[in-house]
Amino acid sequence: MTATTPPPSESAAAGAGREVPYRTDRDRRRSVNRLANPWYRRLARGLIGMAFLAAGAFALYFGAQFVRDFLDRDQLPEEAAEVPTVRSTTIEIRSTTPAPVLDGTLVLDTVTGSFEFVGRGTGSQAGMQVVSPDGVTTYVRRDGTAWQEAPAGDRLAADVLLAVEYLRDDDSADDILTRPLRRNYVDLIERTEIGEGDDAVYEYEMRFDTAAFQENFPLEYGDFEDRAIPGVAPVRGLLITITVDGDQVLVRVDDANTNWSWQRLSYSDQAFVPMDPSVASVTESVEVDG
Repeated sequence: MTATTPPPSESAAAGAGREVPYRTDRDRRRSVNRLANPWYRRLARGLIGMAFLAAGAFALYFGAQFVRDFLDRDQLPEEAAEVPTVRSTTIEIRSTTPAPVLDGTLVLDTVTGSFEFVGRGTGSQAGMQVVSPDGVTTYVRRDGTAWQEAPAGDRLAADVLLAVEYLRDDDSADDILTRPLRRNYVDLIERTEIGEGDDAVYEYEMRFDTAAFQENFPLEYGDFEDRAIPGVAPVRGLLITITVDGDQVLVRVDDANTNWSWQRLSYSDQAFVPMDPSVASVTESVEVDG
Protein backbone atom coordinates (compact mmCIF):
# COMPACT_ATOMS: atom_id res chain seq x y z
CA MET A 1 0.00 0.00 0.00
CA THR A 2 1.45 3.26 -0.98
CA ALA A 3 1.60 6.11 1.56
CA THR A 4 0.05 9.33 0.45
CA THR A 5 1.16 12.79 1.40
CA PRO A 6 -1.59 14.89 2.83
CA PRO A 7 -2.40 17.99 0.88
CA PRO A 8 -1.00 21.22 2.31
CA SER A 9 -3.33 23.27 4.37
CA GLU A 10 -4.69 26.55 3.11
CA SER A 11 -2.46 28.58 5.46
CA ALA A 12 0.60 26.65 4.43
CA ALA A 13 -0.33 27.02 0.84
CA ALA A 14 -0.81 30.71 1.27
CA GLY A 15 2.51 30.99 3.11
CA ALA A 16 4.30 29.07 0.48
CA GLY A 17 3.21 31.57 -2.10
CA ARG A 18 4.23 34.68 -0.07
CA GLU A 19 7.81 35.99 0.11
CA VAL A 20 8.89 36.79 3.70
CA PRO A 21 11.35 39.71 3.73
CA TYR A 22 14.65 39.32 5.61
CA ARG A 23 15.42 41.96 8.24
CA THR A 24 18.95 42.71 9.26
CA ASP A 25 19.98 43.27 12.87
CA ARG A 26 20.12 46.96 12.20
CA ASP A 27 16.56 47.02 10.96
CA ARG A 28 15.42 45.07 13.99
CA ARG A 29 17.11 47.53 16.33
CA ARG A 30 15.45 50.42 14.56
CA SER A 31 12.09 48.75 14.86
CA VAL A 32 12.61 48.08 18.55
CA ASN A 33 13.76 51.66 19.12
CA ARG A 34 10.68 53.03 17.37
CA LEU A 35 8.46 50.88 19.57
CA ALA A 36 10.35 51.71 22.76
CA ASN A 37 10.85 55.39 21.93
CA PRO A 38 7.76 56.82 20.32
CA TRP A 39 7.88 60.34 18.89
CA TYR A 40 6.36 62.01 21.93
CA ARG A 41 9.08 60.60 24.18
CA ARG A 42 11.79 61.79 21.82
CA LEU A 43 10.15 65.21 21.70
CA ALA A 44 9.99 65.36 25.49
CA ARG A 45 13.65 64.43 25.78
CA GLY A 46 14.55 67.08 23.19
CA LEU A 47 12.67 69.75 25.08
CA ILE A 48 14.34 68.73 28.32
CA GLY A 49 17.73 68.82 26.62
CA MET A 50 17.06 72.28 25.24
CA ALA A 51 16.01 73.43 28.71
CA PHE A 52 19.31 72.15 30.14
CA LEU A 53 21.24 73.87 27.36
CA ALA A 54 19.42 77.14 28.03
CA ALA A 55 20.11 76.80 31.75
CA GLY A 56 23.77 76.13 30.99
CA ALA A 57 23.94 79.18 28.73
CA PHE A 58 22.42 81.38 31.43
CA ALA A 59 24.84 79.91 33.96
CA LEU A 60 27.79 80.64 31.68
CA TYR A 61 26.55 84.18 31.08
CA PHE A 62 26.06 85.02 34.72
CA GLY A 63 29.27 83.20 35.60
CA ALA A 64 31.13 85.34 33.09
CA GLN A 65 29.50 88.44 34.56
CA PHE A 66 30.56 87.37 38.03
CA VAL A 67 34.13 86.70 36.90
CA ARG A 68 34.24 90.05 35.13
CA ASP A 69 32.93 91.85 38.20
CA PHE A 70 35.42 89.98 40.36
CA LEU A 71 38.29 90.88 38.07
CA ASP A 72 37.12 94.49 37.89
CA ARG A 73 37.02 94.53 41.67
CA ASP A 74 40.72 93.64 41.70
CA GLN A 75 41.63 96.10 38.96
CA LEU A 76 43.10 98.61 41.33
CA PRO A 77 46.13 100.59 40.18
CA GLU A 78 49.21 98.46 39.80
CA GLU A 79 51.10 97.87 43.04
CA ALA A 80 54.79 98.81 43.21
CA ALA A 81 54.65 100.34 39.74
CA GLU A 82 57.81 101.94 38.40
CA VAL A 83 57.10 105.63 37.93
CA PRO A 84 59.23 108.44 36.50
CA THR A 85 61.28 110.55 38.87
CA VAL A 86 59.18 113.35 40.31
CA ARG A 87 61.69 115.91 41.56
CA SER A 88 59.64 119.08 41.11
CA THR A 89 55.90 119.29 40.72
CA THR A 90 53.09 121.82 40.51
CA ILE A 91 49.92 120.93 42.41
CA GLU A 92 46.59 122.70 42.61
CA ILE A 93 45.03 122.30 46.07
CA ARG A 94 41.40 122.79 47.10
CA SER A 95 40.95 121.61 50.66
CA THR A 96 39.16 122.62 53.82
CA THR A 97 38.97 121.44 57.38
CA PRO A 98 39.62 118.84 58.75
CA ALA A 99 42.29 118.80 56.02
CA PRO A 100 44.59 121.82 55.62
CA VAL A 101 42.64 124.91 54.58
CA LEU A 102 44.22 125.77 51.22
CA ASP A 103 43.01 127.23 47.94
CA GLY A 104 45.87 127.79 45.53
CA THR A 105 48.86 126.36 43.69
CA LEU A 106 51.87 124.73 45.29
CA VAL A 107 55.22 124.29 43.51
CA LEU A 108 57.36 121.79 45.40
CA ASP A 109 60.82 120.28 45.26
CA THR A 110 60.40 116.75 46.63
CA VAL A 111 64.09 116.37 47.56
CA THR A 112 64.87 119.61 49.36
CA GLY A 113 61.32 120.29 50.54
CA SER A 114 61.52 123.86 49.26
CA PHE A 115 58.24 125.23 47.98
CA GLU A 116 56.19 128.19 46.90
CA PHE A 117 52.45 128.53 47.48
CA VAL A 118 50.30 131.16 45.78
CA GLY A 119 46.64 131.64 46.62
CA ARG A 120 44.13 131.34 43.78
CA GLY A 121 43.34 134.76 42.34
CA THR A 122 39.58 134.34 42.62
CA GLY A 123 39.61 132.20 45.76
CA SER A 124 39.49 132.78 49.48
CA GLN A 125 43.31 133.03 49.71
CA ALA A 126 43.88 135.47 46.85
CA GLY A 127 46.98 137.61 47.39
CA MET A 128 48.54 135.19 49.89
CA GLN A 129 51.99 133.68 49.34
CA VAL A 130 54.09 131.27 51.35
CA VAL A 131 57.68 130.40 50.42
CA SER A 132 60.38 128.20 51.89
CA PRO A 133 63.76 128.26 50.12
CA ASP A 134 65.09 125.32 52.11
CA GLY A 135 62.04 123.43 53.36
CA VAL A 136 62.60 124.69 56.90
CA THR A 137 62.41 128.46 57.12
CA THR A 138 59.06 129.78 55.95
CA TYR A 139 58.12 133.26 54.77
CA VAL A 140 54.67 134.70 54.19
CA ARG A 141 53.31 137.70 52.32
CA ARG A 142 49.75 138.97 52.10
CA ASP A 143 48.34 141.31 49.47
CA GLY A 144 51.73 142.42 48.16
CA THR A 145 53.08 143.56 51.52
CA ALA A 146 56.69 142.90 52.54
CA TRP A 147 57.84 139.35 53.13
CA GLN A 148 58.17 138.30 56.74
CA GLU A 149 59.27 135.13 58.41
CA ALA A 150 56.16 133.21 59.38
CA PRO A 151 55.37 133.90 63.04
CA ALA A 152 54.57 131.04 65.39
CA GLY A 153 50.94 129.99 65.03
CA ASP A 154 50.50 131.40 61.52
CA ARG A 155 47.64 129.25 60.24
CA LEU A 156 48.36 129.67 56.54
CA ALA A 157 52.02 128.72 56.88
CA ALA A 158 51.15 125.76 59.08
CA ASP A 159 48.59 124.45 56.60
CA VAL A 160 51.01 124.77 53.68
CA LEU A 161 53.73 122.95 55.63
CA LEU A 162 51.28 120.17 56.47
CA ALA A 163 50.24 119.84 52.83
CA VAL A 164 53.90 119.66 51.78
CA GLU A 165 54.45 116.89 54.31
CA TYR A 166 51.64 114.81 52.76
CA LEU A 167 52.38 115.61 49.12
CA ARG A 168 56.15 115.38 49.10
CA ASP A 169 56.27 111.61 48.56
CA ASP A 170 52.93 111.10 46.77
CA ASP A 171 54.26 109.92 43.43
CA SER A 172 52.28 106.69 42.92
CA ALA A 173 48.99 105.10 43.96
CA ASP A 174 50.82 103.10 46.63
CA ASP A 175 51.01 106.26 48.73
CA ILE A 176 47.22 106.09 49.11
CA LEU A 177 46.59 102.38 48.50
CA THR A 178 48.99 100.98 51.07
CA ARG A 179 49.64 97.24 51.07
CA PRO A 180 47.64 96.55 54.27
CA LEU A 181 44.67 98.45 52.81
CA ARG A 182 44.74 96.39 49.61
CA ARG A 183 44.20 93.18 51.58
CA ASN A 184 40.55 93.48 52.53
CA TYR A 185 39.72 97.12 53.19
CA VAL A 186 39.18 98.71 49.78
CA ASP A 187 36.57 98.04 47.09
CA LEU A 188 36.74 99.42 43.59
CA ILE A 189 33.44 101.05 42.68
CA GLU A 190 34.32 102.20 39.18
CA ARG A 191 37.36 102.56 36.96
CA THR A 192 37.13 105.18 34.22
CA GLU A 193 39.52 105.98 31.40
CA ILE A 194 39.58 109.69 30.59
CA GLY A 195 41.14 110.94 27.38
CA GLU A 196 42.89 108.99 24.64
CA GLY A 197 46.35 107.80 23.73
CA ASP A 198 49.29 109.24 25.65
CA ASP A 199 47.03 111.82 27.29
CA ALA A 200 44.73 109.22 28.87
CA VAL A 201 44.42 109.09 32.65
CA TYR A 202 42.67 106.48 34.77
CA GLU A 203 40.27 107.40 37.52
CA TYR A 204 39.48 104.98 40.36
CA GLU A 205 36.49 105.55 42.57
CA MET A 206 36.88 103.45 45.71
CA ARG A 207 35.31 102.71 49.06
CA PHE A 208 37.60 102.27 52.06
CA ASP A 209 36.69 100.55 55.32
CA THR A 210 38.99 102.56 57.54
CA ALA A 211 37.05 101.56 60.66
CA ALA A 212 37.91 97.87 60.24
CA PHE A 213 41.40 98.83 59.10
CA GLN A 214 42.00 100.78 62.30
CA GLU A 215 40.53 97.97 64.41
CA ASN A 216 42.67 95.21 62.88
CA PHE A 217 45.84 97.12 62.00
CA PRO A 218 46.12 100.12 64.32
CA LEU A 219 49.80 100.79 63.58
CA GLU A 220 49.32 100.66 59.82
CA TYR A 221 46.24 102.83 60.14
CA GLY A 222 48.33 105.38 62.03
CA ASP A 223 50.79 105.50 59.13
CA PHE A 224 47.90 105.91 56.68
CA GLU A 225 46.49 108.73 58.78
CA ASP A 226 49.85 110.49 59.07
CA ARG A 227 51.04 110.10 55.48
CA ALA A 228 48.14 109.49 53.08
CA ILE A 229 45.01 111.48 53.96
CA PRO A 230 45.07 114.35 56.48
CA GLY A 231 42.11 114.40 58.83
CA VAL A 232 40.96 110.90 57.84
CA ALA A 233 38.46 109.24 60.16
CA PRO A 234 37.69 105.56 60.84
CA VAL A 235 34.45 104.96 58.91
CA ARG A 236 32.89 101.99 57.12
CA GLY A 237 32.53 103.68 53.74
CA LEU A 238 35.21 106.29 53.10
CA LEU A 239 34.82 107.38 49.46
CA ILE A 240 38.11 108.30 47.81
CA THR A 241 38.82 108.96 44.14
CA ILE A 242 42.35 108.85 42.79
CA THR A 243 43.70 109.32 39.27
CA VAL A 244 46.93 108.05 37.73
CA ASP A 245 48.38 108.92 34.34
CA GLY A 246 49.75 106.57 31.71
CA ASP A 247 53.07 106.36 33.58
CA GLN A 248 51.24 105.37 36.80
CA VAL A 249 52.09 108.70 38.44
CA LEU A 250 49.47 109.75 40.98
CA VAL A 251 47.96 112.95 39.59
CA ARG A 252 44.80 113.49 41.62
CA VAL A 253 43.26 112.67 45.00
CA ASP A 254 39.77 113.62 46.10
CA ASP A 255 38.36 112.62 49.48
CA ALA A 256 34.89 114.00 50.07
CA ASN A 257 34.89 112.96 53.73
CA THR A 258 37.95 114.99 54.74
CA ASN A 259 37.67 117.65 52.01
CA TRP A 260 41.23 116.84 50.91
CA SER A 261 41.47 117.46 47.19
CA TRP A 262 44.46 118.10 44.96
CA GLN A 263 45.46 117.77 41.32
CA ARG A 264 48.95 117.57 39.85
CA LEU A 265 49.35 120.01 36.97
CA SER A 266 52.89 119.06 35.98
CA TYR A 267 56.00 117.25 37.19
CA SER A 268 59.65 117.04 36.23
CA ASP A 269 62.91 115.37 37.20
CA GLN A 270 64.53 118.83 37.49
CA ALA A 271 65.04 120.67 40.74
CA PHE A 272 62.88 123.60 41.78
CA VAL A 273 64.57 126.59 43.38
CA PRO A 274 62.11 129.14 44.76
CA MET A 275 62.94 132.71 45.53
CA ASP A 276 64.62 133.43 48.85
CA PRO A 277 62.71 136.28 50.54
CA SER A 278 65.62 136.98 52.89
CA VAL A 279 67.94 137.67 49.95
CA ALA A 280 65.24 139.62 48.15
CA SER A 281 64.72 141.79 51.22
CA VAL A 282 68.43 142.55 51.49
CA THR A 283 68.59 143.43 47.77
CA GLU A 284 65.57 145.71 48.05
CA SER A 285 67.09 147.36 51.13
CA VAL A 286 70.37 148.02 49.31
CA GLU A 287 68.53 149.46 46.32
CA VAL A 288 66.52 151.76 48.59
CA ASP A 289 69.60 152.89 50.49
CA GLY A 290 71.50 153.44 47.27
